[in-house]
Amino acid sequence: MRVGTIDTNKLRGITDKGFGLGKEFVGVITNNENLQKEGQAQQERAAAELDALREELKAQKYEAKAGTHEAKERAAQESKDNSNSLKAKDENGVAAAVKGKVKEAVGDLTDNAELKREGQAQKDKGKAETDADAARGRAKAYEAKAKEKELEQQAAQS
Repeated sequence: MRVGTIDTNKLRGITDKGFGLGKEFVGVITNNENLQKEGQAQQERAAAELDALREELKAQKYEAKAGTHEAKERAAQESKDNSNSLKAKDENGVAAAVKGKVKEAVGDLTDNAELKREGQAQKDKGKAETDADAARGRAKAYEAKAKEKELEQQAAQS
């Protein structure tokens, strides 16, 4: 099941953290080291899952921001009378940022406000795309950490 763009299975980390704490607590009270370790591992896995979820949300925020900048860029592009624009369709974030800086500088030098606005929008879009990629990379790292902690938890249960 999904809520909005979040997979509800990823929210499992909140309850897992509580259950892990409960297991650890019971393990301390009953002096059961295996139960304590299992509870700690479950809490660590849950924390990693929640970190991954946070980073995924950041990535979605940056993607939305990139979409806004792209729409702004498109509007600036369409208002231009000159059909031989510099815009390329599928460019990565770094290329868009560099290209935007160049357009902005040329617009500034030539006193062309439209070109300057277009360059700023393209530069902002490129930065947002780069930020989204970085956040998505961090989310993948946290997901890998969560998987590692899950394996540790399974090993503690054995």
